[in-house]
Amino acid sequence: MQFFVIFARKTQATWCAAEVPRTSDQIQPKLMNYIRYWQASGESLKTSIRVKTRLSQLTGEGCYTGGSYPFGYRIVKQGRLNKKGQEVYDLVVDENEAQIIRLIFHKYADEGYGAQRLCHWLYEQGITSREGKGFPNTTINRIIKNRIYIGVLKNGETEIKLEHLRIIDNALFARAQTVMDSRVNKHRSIPMNNKGKSLLVGKIYCAHCGNRLTISTSGHKMKNADGQEGYITRLRYQCHYQVRHPGECDGQSVYVASRVDAIVDEILRLKFSEIKAASKAEILKKQGERDLRAARLRLEKAEKQLQFHEEDQRDFQKEVLKVIRGESKLSMGFLNSAIEQTEKSIEADKKAVESAQLNLEQIEELAAARNEELDEIITWADIYSNASLERKKMIVGQLIKKVCISRGYLVSVDFNITFEELQRAIVGEYTEETGISTTFLPAIRLQTSA
Repeated sequence: MQFFVIFARKTQATWCAAEVPRTSDQIQPKLMNYIRYWQASGESLKTSIRVKTRLSQLTGEGCYTGGSYPFGYRIVKQGRLNKKGQEVYDLVVDENEAQIIRLIFHKYADEGYGAQRLCHWLYEQGITSREGKGFPNTTINRIIKNRIYIGVLKNGETEIKLEHLRIIDNALFARAQTVMDSRVNKHRSIPMNNKGKSLLVGKIYCAHCGNRLTISTSGHKMKNADGQEGYITRLRYQCHYQVRHPGECDGQSVYVASRVDAIVDEILRLKFSEIKAASKAEILKKQGERDLRAARLRLEKAEKQLQFHEEDQRDFQKEVLKVIRGESKLSMGFLNSAIEQTEKSIEADKKAVESAQLNLEQIEELAAARNEELDEIITWADIYSNASLERKKMIVGQLIKKVCISRGYLVSVDFNITFEELQRAIVGEYTEETGISTTFLPAIRLQTSA
């Protein structure tokens, strides 16, 4: 302001090419506005920083900081006071809405419902938001991505885990994220949608020409016993290549979908019964015991080698003192060379120990991942028989690579790698030398004819 007062006293004139000259007295109001704006802008930035910092601190303490709150929760006063002594709200789970959240995640992650299909399904079931309106598909997507449902409260870069805000478990949330990511991934195992009534769409191929089969329908009208007319629809897997290129594919042009689905369904029931009959501990032992043992031996060997060279280094250093005192027959040049070589060996040994330790940690992580995968497969084995068609399609999408079918309904099923390894561990013969199954029963490639 002092600068402006001096500037005003000078009554300097300003010129513009298109206007008459003006003195500072004439432009003083505008200059004052610019200066006030500049001062206010600086204060506004400082205030913003202070507010954001305080909100982050409150979030770090597990406090609700105001604003709209997610579906599945409500705000209540529980006696917490602010600096002014006023009672403020806290966030708690609304059990009525939480049931809807669990239902949304279950339908999305376990039965393969997409956001669009879910919003229509919820509307048909009469399930609405707290405003009495339906759930748009954008809201469904936001719900699926929101980590607050696993108890993570976040504000900006600050987040804190609060178990009392948890509505779903981590496993269900992780499955939902996997489904969402898989549907935007080109090489996905999760089906884009589960609306159809066939089990194997996108997974079934013609064994003769190698082309994927598509679903087609046919049907006819019929009268019921009470005289009412109805329409029967039949689903078929069709080889379009055989239809479009006569003579180049010697397989059937169509296969009855219900018949093929029943064959694959029976194969899965058989495999799941084998899994349920096997010991989980024995399966994990066969899958990871050899790799863990080898990694531990490698680390132990590297540590012993490092210890050996460190002892050599200490001995050489003691020998240097003897040379200085004239008590050793070794020369100083020889000792310097030996110490230098030993230091290089120690450096290499430390790198080998780090590499072996990292390898062991990776194998232990893989063992933990296998344990989670096995838990999921065992869960599938328990629920598959009574699961809905949508749930079965989700299980098939993650367990089966492809199904090939040839004339006479000869079916060949290729499982994914994890399931193949599990099957080999269950039905194969385990050997200490190889650590893997030496027999390949119908675990990797199972053929069945109707």
